[in-house]
Amino acid sequence: MNDSIKKAAEEIANKIASLPKDAEFTFGSFFKDYLFKNSDQFSLMKEVKRLCEEKGIELENTQPDAIMGMPWVYKYKKKN
Repeated sequence: MNDSIKKAAEEIANKIASLPKDAEFTFGSFFKDYLFKNSDQFSLMKEVKRLCEEKGIELENTQPDAIMGMPWVYKYKKKN
């Protein structure tokens, strides 16, 4: 994973950490601030989720059974 993805993932994880409990968001809403190709966005999403888990941030996919295409368009809720 390249350094730009790691840096962006850390920034996004920090933004998610600052959200209030029960805030809903899509990863895509954060990704729009960066110019990564779709192939890199998969790595970015994986790294953001890993960092959130590492920081103890609980995320819930509110649309787990929906088929919507790219994983960053699903709505998530910050549980804590």
